Amino acid sequence: MRRIVNAWGSIREPRHIKTVFFFYYLVAIATGIVTLTMPPDLVELVLGVVLAHAFSVFLILGGLACAVSVFPGWWWLERIGCWSNLVGISLFLLVIVSLTVNDAADAGPTQAGVGMLSTGVFVIRLLMIRKYSFEPRQG
Repeated sequence: MRRIVNAWGSIREPRHIKTVFFFYYLVAIATGIVTLTMPPDLVELVLGVVLAHAFSVFLILGGLACAVSVFPGWWWLERIGCWSNLVGISLFLLVIVSLTVNDAADAGPTQAGVGMLSTGVFVIRLLMIRKYSFEPRQG
């Protein structure tokens, strides 16, 4: 228990916000891994195998870059990771919009809306960390 308390204390404020973003970044990594190992048929149909894997790799690498940089405050790396995740999500949205236009997916508007909502996490973080390459030290 003491290790957890010490680890929590070592995180600079705002701890709660950084922790929430960290878990979102883990979700991006997990989603990328699952999509890489078991790509959805519709994604492969629209993008092809190579771009379906690229979509996954953008999420994995973006999630990793963000996850390792959020606590130490390496904002330059976190920004790169956020942009990588946004590219990955955009590829997914391209699939959804393409299927919706071609009437191949009746849940297209819902999936597109959820995809657009998921970009909000990364856009908000980019807005929060846009001014500096590293988190400013206070003291």
